[in-house]
Amino acid sequence: MIIKAQEKLKEFSFNGAESWVEEIIKALQFHANSLTSIQLNVKISASSLYSLAKCKNLKNLVLKNIKMPTLKN
Repeated sequence: MIIKAQEKLKEFSFNGAESWVEEIIKALQFHANSLTSIQLNVKISASSLYSLAKCKNLKNLVLKNIKMPTLKN
C-alpha cells in the first residue's frame, strides 16, 4: 500500500469510501512516530479512532462529518 511506502509521513487526509478505512488506519500505524496531522471525512469505528492514539506526535486531528456506527442491541 502506498501509505506504508512513504517515509516519515507527517500529514494525512482522507475523504472517501469507508470500505478502505480499516486498512488505511492500519497503514497509518507504521507512521505513528512521524504523523503530526490527520484529517478524516468518513464513517469510522471507535476501535479505529483508538488506534490513532498510537500517533505520538499528533498535534492536529480533524474529524469532518464523521459518522460513528450505531450500536445494535
